[in-house]
Amino acid sequence: MVPLRSVAELLGAKVDYNGKLQEAKIRWRSNEIVFQKGVKTYKLNDTPAQMDTQPEVIQDAFVIPLGVLLRSMNIPFEYMNNKVILKDPAFDQSKIFQKVIELDQGRFIVDNPSALDIQNFKLVEEKNSASETRGSITVSGLNRTGSTIREGKEDLHIIGFFNQTVEMDADFASVDIPDRKRPKVNPEGRVSQSLSYLKINDPLQYILAAGRTLQTKNERK
Repeated sequence: MVPLRSVAELLGAKVDYNGKLQEAKIRWRSNEIVFQKGVKTYKLNDTPAQMDTQPEVIQDAFVIPLGVLLRSMNIPFEYMNNKVILKDPAFDQSKIFQKVIELDQGRFIVDNPSALDIQNFKLVEEKNSASETRGSITVSGLNRTGSTIREGKEDLHIIGFFNQTVEMDADFASVDIPDRKRPKVNPEGRVSQSLSYLKINDPLQYILAAGRTLQTKNERK
């Protein structure tokens, strides 16, 4: 069960919600899917279809089964290692991913875009009376390449996508920001990284992470 708007908009679909009818309408390419709270049928291009559960509203979010959404949107996926894996390149065209890709300077020196398998994350946030939110996102990754990731190449890259801003680690050293230490990671070894932030009236929307390796300075010569 996943929050409909967050997932659909992340994929680049358009979502309309009718609060009076408690009905959500999703448009993806040529498909239109309609879900209604508490109803085990949904409409795919005006044709009724059945599911084994029903949408609910939880903490002001319209929540539906992810598998039903992906199948009805005709999005290929597989379930592996407790993850739902999507490989449709069209997702890169969503507004959210386009903004992240534009800001990600590390993409120019990527060596292996999927060297690390993202394992889990931890989010810690504290709010004060001045409407400030101090937070930390910690993500861990597993080396599934079958070989050692040499020191200086690891890039477990965390992106915090907020309502108004985007936060991520710098992949290039500068005058005031040195390059962070990038440890050696043995085969099947784990590594973790953290991203800290301080925001004022700018809530976190998505946690994104890329488990990749970068070319070293010598490799880029």
